[in-house]
Amino acid sequence: MRVSARFSFIALSLLASMQMLWWAHLIMSQQSLIAELINSPLAFEKARTYHLMIFAEGVFFFGVLSFGIWMAYKSLAKELKLQRSHSDFLSAITHELKTPITNVRLCLDTLERSHLPEETKTRYIQRAQLAVDKLVEEVETILAISSKNNLARDKQVFDLNDLISTVIQETQILKNTQIVFKKENPQLIAAPYEESRLILRNLLDNALKYSGDSSGAVNIQLQSEKNRVVAKIIDNGIGLTTEEAAHAFEPFYRGEDGRKLDPTGTGLGLPLVRRLADAFGIEISLNSKGRGFGTTANVSWPAEKTI
Repeated sequence: MRVSARFSFIALSLLASMQMLWWAHLIMSQQSLIAELINSPLAFEKARTYHLMIFAEGVFFFGVLSFGIWMAYKSLAKELKLQRSHSDFLSAITHELKTPITNVRLCLDTLERSHLPEETKTRYIQRAQLAVDKLVEEVETILAISSKNNLARDKQVFDLNDLISTVIQETQILKNTQIVFKKENPQLIAAPYEESRLILRNLLDNALKYSGDSSGAVNIQLQSEKNRVVAKIIDNGIGLTTEEAAHAFEPFYRGEDGRKLDPTGTGLGLPLVRRLADAFGIEISLNSKGRGFGTTANVSWPAEKTI
């Protein structure tokens, strides 16, 4: 909530409370004055009764007023927070969509040069294709997070090592990044391939984004745990507070440090990851020891038993 709006709300609330207290004081004073003018024991007894009644009712109505003010304050704060989130989202999605379009434009401008070697042309064509894929992925993310349709698809059996290698290759072509991944023995899982790729891509992009200029690469590890295959995406970035970890999968939510990043992101990547994970029986969690200690994203699939 803006400072001016908060100040105005508090000032009006205090004014209403003081006005109610003033009227209670005025009524009680009038009753005392009437009793003094009549100057009878019965009048003084009635005045004391009025005082107790006004005091009891005043406490009740003051409590109701305070509760109403508190609820109105929470509702206003929620609306302003939602408005700010939507504003941040529009700004972020403009940036996210503009980046791949700019990449495609630069690649096409470069390809117009006739003297380029065939190898260089091929590399720029691949880069443009990946930028278009990124653009399509961003649009699909927005559509998927807003869609109420059933997401269920047929599962496929594939090696998680191969999927992670593909996601790393896609990411490194678009970004100058260092990602460490050592292939393990074949880790077969049964899951929708494209949705699993989208989950890993979003988590990896998130790890790279929040790593910033920190030393050390993003590390991906595979582990087998109780008939499940777990992928750990470990970064050495800014880390998460307990509150940020609790709200990280909410649409449009961004921690205080997250709003300072460039690019800022749309705030829809992790909510989409959560929705896909819930739809396909994939377990996902974010662990961090706090600010400055990095974050580990854990993704767990049921292992496919080999015969």
